[in-house]
Amino acid sequence: MNSTLGVVLALLSLSCCLQIVSTQQPSPAFYEFLGYLSGIEKTKPINWTTTLYFLYTGQVSPRCFTDAYTVHNDTLLVKSYAGQMLDSTGKMTPSGMFQGNWVAMGNYKECTVDANNAPDRPHNFQTMYCALAWGGIPQALAPDNLFYGQGVCVPNTCSDQDVGLLTSTGLLGVKPSWYPIGLTCQREETYASYSGAAIAAIVILSIILVIITISSLYEFIINVHFPERSKSSTVSKLGGVVLSFSVYTNTKKVFSLKSQPGQLPALHGIRVISTLWIIFGHTPFFNIGNVRTVNNAEKAQSSGEWWYFIQGNMDMAVDTFLLLSGMLVTYLFMKQMKKTGGVFTWRDYGLHVLHRYWRLTPLLAFLLMINTW
Repeated sequence: MNSTLGVVLALLSLSCCLQIVSTQQPSPAFYEFLGYLSGIEKTKPINWTTTLYFLYTGQVSPRCFTDAYTVHNDTLLVKSYAGQMLDSTGKMTPSGMFQGNWVAMGNYKECTVDANNAPDRPHNFQTMYCALAWGGIPQALAPDNLFYGQGVCVPNTCSDQDVGLLTSTGLLGVKPSWYPIGLTCQREETYASYSGAAIAAIVILSIILVIITISSLYEFIINVHFPERSKSSTVSKLGGVVLSFSVYTNTKKVFSLKSQPGQLPALHGIRVISTLWIIFGHTPFFNIGNVRTVNNAEKAQSSGEWWYFIQGNMDMAVDTFLLLSGMLVTYLFMKQMKKTGGVFTWRDYGLHVLHRYWRLTPLLAFLLMINTW
């Protein structure tokens, strides 16, 4: 009886396992969708004459052409990796074109991760993601649009020139009836190693973070465990230097509403208003090439709105900062003249220039380092 029961339980567990395994197989809808992508590949226009001309004249590398042709055939054969490459590529007709949506960037993760991990991907074959800009859009379809942005999933053996030429002939991606005017490909080998400048920037940032951490911990320990020493540590020169890097101390200074002696409080309000004005005025420029804007037609009409004069005249806020800089330099100069009784030596001039250089240059150098590494 026990053996019979064991056999029955084993058969039941085996059937459950088979059912679980069977449910992991792709459904008919999956292959139906791959067939749809295969139909797109079959009907898309490819200029084979120009493609072969680029190959025979050496303008396109043989390795790139071979991989691109393999992807084309495998898409027709309904292979999953090739279907994912085509699915992750932006199509010619994104939704909302008449509202100004002329950006179809596809899917970066599907191109670089899913397609590369597909079980039927050929050996020694890797994909990469490229962003193309197409020119020649009819203004009747896209007023005020200069280009059509499209994401394309291509073999990583292709150079930028290869991608530009083979997308123009239609072998790679889904070609609109226009011409490419620019592209950017994200290559894994570009980001696989760090340059000397990047390593130097990481080291400098690490040192700054270590100093900030030590300073913050020092202030925390002094305030919690040695409160009687906190005042003397703050007053002493060494303690002041250490605490100048503390997150807690600097946060209190940033959010403090107290005005230090000798300040001009009215200037703070002018700075805030001018800063917000500049940010508001530059918002449309941040959208160019960086943010997917789907209502360009409505955006183009905004210049006729009553409030646009605020955004359109944001350069006046820059003039405000120039005026403030000149006024503060003059103000500090007059204060120095008052202290010295109207005497201004070359030493005073040198100290004045050194003070301005020391205040502005470190921050500028830090921003340049972050921007270039």
